[in-house]
Amino acid sequence: MLNLADLSLRRKLVFAMTATTAVALTVAFVALVLFDRHQARAEMAHQLASLAEVVGSNSSAALMFSDAGAGREILDALRFHPSVVAANLYTAAGKPFASYRRAGAGPAPSPVRPNGKGVRFEDGRLFLAQEIFYRGEKVGAVQVEADTSELATRQARYGAVILLLALGSVGTTLLVATRLQALVLRPVLRLAAAAKDVARERNYSLRVARVGRDEIGDLTAAFNDMLGEIEARDEALRSAGEELKRHIGELEQEVAERKHAQEALRHSEAELLQAQKMEAVGLLAGGVAHDFNNLLQSILSQAELLRSDANDPGKVEAAARELRQYANRGAALTRQLLVFARREAVKRERLDLNDAVREGMRLLLRLVPASNAVNAELADSELPVDADRGQLFQVLMNLVVNATHAMPDGGAITIRTGSDGHGKVRLSVEDSGHGIPEKIRERIFEPFFTTKDTEKGSGLGLSVVHGILLQHGGQIEVESTVGKGSTFTITLPLLGAGDTRRENEAVADVGGLDAGRGERILVIEDEDGARETLREILTGLGYEAVAVASGEAAGLLPAEPAFDLLLTDLMLPGIQGVDAARGLVDRWPALSVIIMSGYAEDAVVRRAINAGEVQFLQKPFDMAALAREVRAALDERRPAAGI
Repeated sequence: MLNLADLSLRRKLVFAMTATTAVALTVAFVALVLFDRHQARAEMAHQLASLAEVVGSNSSAALMFSDAGAGREILDALRFHPSVVAANLYTAAGKPFASYRRAGAGPAPSPVRPNGKGVRFEDGRLFLAQEIFYRGEKVGAVQVEADTSELATRQARYGAVILLLALGSVGTTLLVATRLQALVLRPVLRLAAAAKDVARERNYSLRVARVGRDEIGDLTAAFNDMLGEIEARDEALRSAGEELKRHIGELEQEVAERKHAQEALRHSEAELLQAQKMEAVGLLAGGVAHDFNNLLQSILSQAELLRSDANDPGKVEAAARELRQYANRGAALTRQLLVFARREAVKRERLDLNDAVREGMRLLLRLVPASNAVNAELADSELPVDADRGQLFQVLMNLVVNATHAMPDGGAITIRTGSDGHGKVRLSVEDSGHGIPEKIRERIFEPFFTTKDTEKGSGLGLSVVHGILLQHGGQIEVESTVGKGSTFTITLPLLGAGDTRRENEAVADVGGLDAGRGERILVIEDEDGARETLREILTGLGYEAVAVASGEAAGLLPAEPAFDLLLTDLMLPGIQGVDAARGLVDRWPALSVIIMSGYAEDAVVRRAINAGEVQFLQKPFDMAALAREVRAALDERRPAAGI
């Protein structure tokens, strides 16, 4: 095998110049090929999209009047576009309406119901789907299939030309490098020969003739100066042994001090990295929650519209219930990161701790391996607490998962609830695992601290539990014996006697919603689906609703007639929801404000919410919560002057 270290300097220079040129050319040519491929695909997709828009515009009348013959005539005109292989028209319900397929194009695939817009390249074909609208109403959809073989042919020709250019460039570089290396190496070789002679003969009076004023000439002069210094100091150095030892001692001390400083620097860097990790987790929590909850809001709003407007109440009610469950389940997925980042506005409610444990057990049993037995010993009496149901389940899940990791060979997990008789409720999770050594027991609640393999955990579980309990005014304690197991016990404040309802029993009756009295409401929401459904829901509730997509658009609205309430998303493109609210309150001083978001990121907003200066609506929310919050804000009529 070729070892570059053993090559002569001459060959190393030639190899380095040739390799550098080859790598640079390869990177540049590959980038050119990829860029050309991307541009060609984008251009073809744009042309096909324009063609689809023309077909859709011409077919809207045929779709509205169910004239399939006219639709086929429009599609047949695509035969004048050689790249188009096939096209299909669909009704607004997704049923096939008309189709075209070029002769010799092969068998047509099974019709696929279009789902919005879409472009994809697959098996040498470009597939494009586009919806057809007439006066803002969807009347159908069009799908077009085009052959991309011309793109492949172009790419092959382009690649061949580039390959030839690369080979020619590398060959030219090799030839030039072979000629130029002698100019560089000749003085170096003379200097190397002189160094060998000095080492062999100990003749420090030897000098090398300097040729040129480049770096090698400077090196030759320095080499001659070095020989002169060695010659002059040889005797002095022999007599300065003790002085040298003293300097060596000082140098060792300096190295030790520098090592200590480097250790302190590494420690500071580790602390900084830890802080950056915490900030990264918080930012990720906020971004994921905002985007995800916006999508959930669209789903939930659509479900509410189905419940109130469709013709088949039974089927629509079932579909709405299922969509609501999906939305609530999706919202629960964001909570673990949001709890750790402490950015979610906690949604507390009065609930029975025993009921919360029973509900959580249904899902927890799926997480526990079959080798682990789970037992629940719940108190006979009700244990009312003021807590967030999802966060309480997160605490229980983290403790149970932690217990299963402590028993890789199987064991028993016991979950107990009870009251300590002093105004506290107690929840404990006991395992029969390997226990926690005392020397690490105090660190188990630190973020990112873990003794597990990386695939089993990131070290966030117990720190998340600790953060949730701090928010709820509770605490956690651990008792552990190595070889026998551990018991984690959490305590929460006990509420007085009262009614606690299960989540599925607290669903609002749509027929009993708080209705509007014609008040004007301005909605600012950048998500199209959420914005339109909010406007329709508010209109159906009896309000006069106007919806815009940004704070800038809201600022362009006329001052009269004035709005009574602003319902705005916190995170908006351009002007943020808080800034937009400030400007609109200046225009309409009596304006009430409701800010909605998946999380309350802005500190000013959180203070305004806590002080009651603005209302906060946690996404996702249902129709009943929207009607209740809007009605309450209008009835109080407190201007949002503190934001």
